Amino acid sequence: MESEHIYFNALSVDLRGNYSALKKLLESFNNWQTAFKNTPTKINPEKEWLRLEKLGIKLLLATDPNFPKSLKEIPWPPFAIYHQGQLPNEDLPRLAIVGTRKSSTLSRTWSEMFSKKLSQSGVQIISGLALGVDTSAHEGCLAGPSPTFAVLALGLDNVYPSQNHRLAKKIVSNAGGIISEYPPTVGAQKHFFIQRNRLVSGLSQGVLVIEAPERSGSLATARFAEEQNKELFVLPGPVNNANFKGSNKLIQDGAFLTTSPDEILEVLGVKKESNSSIDKEPRFDKLSKTQKIIISALKNESHPLHVDELQKITKLETSTLLEEITELGLAGIIQEEAGRYYIK
Repeated sequence: MESEHIYFNALSVDLRGNYSALKKLLESFNNWQTAFKNTPTKINPEKEWLRLEKLGIKLLLATDPNFPKSLKEIPWPPFAIYHQGQLPNEDLPRLAIVGTRKSSTLSRTWSEMFSKKLSQSGVQIISGLALGVDTSAHEGCLAGPSPTFAVLALGLDNVYPSQNHRLAKKIVSNAGGIISEYPPTVGAQKHFFIQRNRLVSGLSQGVLVIEAPERSGSLATARFAEEQNKELFVLPGPVNNANFKGSNKLIQDGAFLTTSPDEILEVLGVKKESNSSIDKEPRFDKLSKTQKIIISALKNESHPLHVDELQKITKLETSTLLEEITELGLAGIIQEEAGRYYIK
């Protein structure tokens, strides 16, 4: 075990992850070992290190060669990160997807659809494991081949919100990881969530905002993305819906208005996945040719479609279209909400 890692961890536990206090110590003593030895504390460094090992948590200091380069380059860089599972591969595309916890069903559907399609094209998805848009983003990525990563605002011996404990385990077991700059035993505090958001954007090449009201942590992530010179994508929303007021303001201020995952892939310079994969998915094997046309139309769009829109795209007779939609709904392949259809 490296002494600098042990002593940083001990100081971080003692100071409850306080960034300003840790910064002051590093500036005063130049290294974590000397800082610890000059700090009055009852913390046992070896005992705290054993806690990390028992929990399967790894610690990387900013001075380590395998510390994420993207986090070294941001303003207000972390001194270290804790992680379970893997870290994002910085040689591959990475996108953060964020949005309000109190999101609409439609926005959660968008989040999952965008994430899944981006995952199918090799994009790693990063988010904050919050309820709503974040959860849908992680789940969508898990439905594709690329890994997803969650940045938490507390120590990794716990998961917040508790409802996503199983999701966190699934992320780790599917070649992804959970990440934090806080040591075990440190619980979530309000200002930690804002601090966490700079890491969400920092680990990514761009940020997609889905449904953000005027006062939203997602807007903080967007501000960090701009400060870090990352791409900023926003899904527009109804002008009379308060939950999209922050989103639409970002667009007014110059963010990239996006309505399709393909637009994001183009900006990131990623080759999109061919739609021929539809026929390769097991649940589509027994569909009729007409049903596959409908599924293809839904897959090619970034938002749920009304019957009229589907009719224009598929060129099917309305009666035939309605009959096939009913069959697909009964089969549990598509779902309807507010008169619009999407793939489950």
